[in-house]
Amino acid sequence: MGGKSSFFILLVVVAFLSLSLAVLAIYVFVFGGHGGSSGNQTKVVEKVKETTPKDSELAEMALFDGDKIFNLKSNAAQGSTKTISAIRVSIKLKYFIKVDGIKSVEEKVKAYESEMRELVGNYFLNMTLEEVSKPETKEKAKKELKQQINELLLESENIKTDIVYSVVLEDWFYQ
Repeated sequence: MGGKSSFFILLVVVAFLSLSLAVLAIYVFVFGGHGGSSGNQTKVVEKVKETTPKDSELAEMALFDGDKIFNLKSNAAQGSTKTISAIRVSIKLKYFIKVDGIKSVEEKVKAYESEMRELVGNYFLNMTLEEVSKPETKEKAKKELKQQINELLLESENIKTDIVYSVVLEDWFYQ
């Protein structure tokens, strides 16, 4: 008789654990999915929305009237024959129309226009013809100029949101 009662108790325990596992699985599929991986997917979607604004949220400004020519740093390895290298670029800035913490973004961008022009000029003065001729340099320049211009515009602000969304280099001609 002892064998049947322990078998019955074991059967009850296994049935209880199976039922508990089934209830837990249903809970995870129904309720647990929102806090788990789907929550991460929602955050990714929100981040994409932040990084790709609508056209109506952006304004565009030409940093220079037309194309601008900058001298490039001369290469010291060329010895006594000094060649003058230059790059011609056309630069536009796409910036957010509204940024929390700044009353008028357009006025701020206009106020720092000459500093931004100087920053761009110094950026190209520190580049050589060999650097400019590399295919990846244009994308690198866009990213670095965006970062430096945002740092310039935000140095007097307590916010961390970028003002400039992108730097557009329409023309890129060097010699």
